Amino acid sequence: MFVDMLAYKAEWYGRNIIKIGRFDPSSKTCSSCGSIRKYLMLKDLE
Repeated sequence: MFVDMLAYKAEWYGRNIIKIGRFDPSSKTCSSCGSIRKYLMLKDLE
């Protein structure tokens, strides 16, 4: 139900939703170049 409401709001505001897998390394992926860091510590997430 949450995904349906989110999709509705995204469509309302002209945004896109990208659904990824549960175990995809999304926080380890660089937003600018797309490289993936193999090891990432909490102190690195500043």
